[in-house]
Amino acid sequence: NADSYSDLTDIPQRVNFLKAILKQADVTPAVQVTGANRVVAFSQKKVDEPHRLITVKSGRKTPTQFRVRMNDADPKAVYRIEDILGSMKITMSGGHLRKKGFPAILKSYGSTVYWVEKK
Repeated sequence: NADSYSDLTDIPQRVNFLKAILKQADVTPAVQVTGANRVVAFSQKKVDEPHRLITVKSGRKTPTQFRVRMNDADPKAVYRIEDILGSMKITMSGGHLRKKGFPAILKSYGSTVYWVEKK
């Protein structure tokens, strides 16, 4: 994200464009940011591993609070989430991760990495 990203005025149109591409390709993102704009998340996971890394970045000029949903979380499992660059450590059900996600906070133009492990 560049500093100029926070000044863009056509964010909803860009988001809708990307959603249309994903829908046409029948792709459901593994992770999704809710409750904030100009914040992105992407995930890395090996097929047979019980953990993943989720990187979150903000293009906002101000600090922001949001949630990160894991659309592919096992609803019956329990997950441990740790902010590798911060101090947050929480445990949450897969059902909650799918529906509401875990809470996250970033400073202006901030980024962090979460370690998420299925117990």
